[in-house]
Amino acid sequence: MSKEETKDGGEELVVEEVKVNHEEEIHKLLKDNITMNKEILAMVRHINLWVAWQRVFGWLKFLLILVSLGIGFLYLPPFIKDSYQQLIDIMKTNAGL
Repeated sequence: MSKEETKDGGEELVVEEVKVNHEEEIHKLLKDNITMNKEILAMVRHINLWVAWQRVFGWLKFLLILVSLGIGFLYLPPFIKDSYQQLIDIMKTNAGL
């Protein structure tokens, strides 16, 4: 007699219980997986938000440097010209002594 040919059907009952236990275990694992995926999604959203703000502040830093250089190129030449002229005058007076 094979295991499936028992008179009382005990083996079939055991096989069905094993299937039910496997299904319950799979269902529990799926729930755990969904819970972990939700946690990971929350962390990824937080990281993506942080990266987006870093990009914004990176561009702001770049624009701040660019504007500072532009203002420097506009306003510094007259000061440099005046300072250079004063330096030349000082050198002429020192050379004449």
